[in-house]
Amino acid sequence: MPRLNLSPLERAALYTLLRRRLLFKWEQEALTDDITRSLEEKGLIARDGEQWQITEKGARQVTRQR
Repeated sequence: MPRLNLSPLERAALYTLLRRRLLFKWEQEALTDDITRSLEEKGLIARDGEQWQITEKGARQVTRQR
């Protein structure tokens, strides 16, 4: 699978979601609608009720970026 070209904000949001399920309020606010929509469209995150979860594809993307 080719590496996706993520913006710095998308990359930061993806790392944040990968590390913890419960986010601080400022982290939730940093995950803007535009960023989460973009990550969802790329298949890297998915909504789980009120929260976002990183997908398997998203986790693989993060490990490739390290």
